[in-house]
Amino acid sequence: MSKNESLNDIFFQSIQAVANVAPNPFLVLRKNSISDVLVFIGSNPKASYAERKLRELFSDKNWILDLEVFESVIQTIGEVQFWMMAEELGIEIERIPEADAKTPDFRLASDEMEVRFEVKTFSIAGGTRNLDLMAETSFQAQVYLDSQIKSGKKIAFAVTEVAPHGQKQKHLGPTTTICRKLIEKTSQNIKIDQYRGTPTFLVLNLMLIDGYYTGNANLRPIFGSYPHQWSIQTGSYWTLAFGHMEQTIHSTPDFEGEPGIEGYLEKLGILADEQFAEISGLILIIHPMSADPYLCGFIRSKDGETEIAEIFYALTKQNWNDEFDSNGFALTIL
Repeated sequence: MSKNESLNDIFFQSIQAVANVAPNPFLVLRKNSISDVLVFIGSNPKASYAERKLRELFSDKNWILDLEVFESVIQTIGEVQFWMMAEELGIEIERIPEADAKTPDFRLASDEMEVRFEVKTFSIAGGTRNLDLMAETSFQAQVYLDSQIKSGKKIAFAVTEVAPHGQKQKHLGPTTTICRKLIEKTSQNIKIDQYRGTPTFLVLNLMLIDGYYTGNANLRPIFGSYPHQWSIQTGSYWTLAFGHMEQTIHSTPDFEGEPGIEGYLEKLGILADEQFAEISGLILIIHPMSADPYLCGFIRSKDGETEIAEIFYALTKQNWNDEFDSNGFALTIL
């Protein structure tokens, strides 16, 4: 790796280097959006801190296979991705210099209003342990493909499994698992002191841990007509923000006539939990399978007319909601 090589070139060379060994399914899915972030870093002198960090991480030629290094790369890219997307929407933010006391990552670049943003990019359920298992599965699939080709087959195929929320537990349905995992991961990553004194939004980049449904209808408490006309689904993102203990979790049963309710959430969403009352709102970076990432978010109804809400709406456009589903009429994309 030379100093003249761009981060983007190094990134794609790394992907190519493992393509015939153990392809990383997350990088295959997200390579284009990651590439956009790397170009932004390379063209923005204020992002030099991220360039230095990524060059150091990329200096390990096997960084994709070293799961701790891989996580560090994704977390750095996930943080800068929010910065890039905010600027694309005309919202200027700036990084807050690191200090002894833990501070949020960014603040609004304005003398008129103080708003801060703490960005978290989650790993998959089980962290490096499950990433390692997926890497091993990918390697075994590649070995199987190679053996088919060597045996003379003209068409070779193999199957790998990607389970960012972990394996479904026997007593929990898939939607319940996703909702609970999102709440648990978020709660575990909140240091409430970072949100005191100044309005601060928690930004969650779901690059590695998106839910089953990435349309904006998932911002509603429930939504219908997918995958069948009669289907009703619980919105896992709304539940992350405003879920409550006795909330019923709806999903599509495998067969008609089976229960359409998996059970109860038995957890509190982040903005419904009093211990997190100082968090101004949630902003999510959603990564659809076949479209560019987009920002969406949740804000408490009592804050919907405040000055900081103007920044929130500028970032999320029509992709927002509150605890009363006040914007549900605009959330129709399945």
